[in-house]
Amino acid sequence: MYKFDNGQISLEDFEQPVGMHLKNENRWVKKAQTIPWNKIEKRYAKLFSNKKGNVAKSLRLGLGACIIQAEYKYSDEEIVLQIQENPYLELYKKQPITKARIQEYFSGHTLNELNTAMEDIHIPDEDTFIECNERLQDLSVNYHKEGLYTAFLKPLLTEACKYSNIYSQSDNNYMSRSLQTSQKHFCSLLTDYDIIFRNYLANELFSDLISPETASTKKIVEQMIIKMQWIMIEYTAIRQSLFLWYSHNDNSPLTYETIREHIVIISRMTGYDDDDIREYLENSFTKLIWDWGYAALIMGIRK
Repeated sequence: MYKFDNGQISLEDFEQPVGMHLKNENRWVKKAQTIPWNKIEKRYAKLFSNKKGNVAKSLRLGLGACIIQAEYKYSDEEIVLQIQENPYLELYKKQPITKARIQEYFSGHTLNELNTAMEDIHIPDEDTFIECNERLQDLSVNYHKEGLYTAFLKPLLTEACKYSNIYSQSDNNYMSRSLQTSQKHFCSLLTDYDIIFRNYLANELFSDLISPETASTKKIVEQMIIKMQWIMIEYTAIRQSLFLWYSHNDNSPLTYETIREHIVIISRMTGYDDDDIREYLENSFTKLIWDWGYAALIMGIRK
């Protein structure tokens, strides 16, 4: 069966957080306004002649999703995420973004569902290690060429190259298992210093995720996401450098002094200004703003 929508939604129906408003000149707003939803819906409804049973999805949602999917060649899974995350694309769902919906997004129930979904994702530890290993080498290459932080970087890059060579071989099962064992032991040692990393990350978040008040909401949100991505790169570079130090020193115990040194030097190496951070991300990734799966990859998902 099918139930008709009660008229076309307008921009005034959208209550955006922190004072944001959808703009009439946005291309998706203009496109939504050109579509004769009512006429198409009448023809669409005739396909559901049965007056009983589950209610079919609205035309606006179905056709809107098809239009957006055709425009960007999204997969079925990606189009659902895009519509959920983009308020302009929400125009095609006819579901206003209200304060109640925002609160629901961040409710305990929703966050538990999100955590469960994330825990169900399988990201091999090897994939995380390989990506973080390459990212640290990329961050270090210019400093190494210029002879900066040589005493710190030389042993780390030696280890990084060793592991890159191991993973480039087709038959590395033994070394892979050996690495996994070494990583598990390293992670157990690292947990003793959780408070140091929590304080470090708290300081980074509260100091870096601040934008000028004069900036537009869109620019503020984008800049916050960019800074968050950079903090992830910093953190995973520190973590990777510590593992490489641990491996180079024959699995020696970690100390506060060692961890502090790595945090200080990696923070200096990644202390780019905003324009340089943006340039690095644009040159290193296909999109300035990552798909969240990449963040999960470099951060690692541990059960």
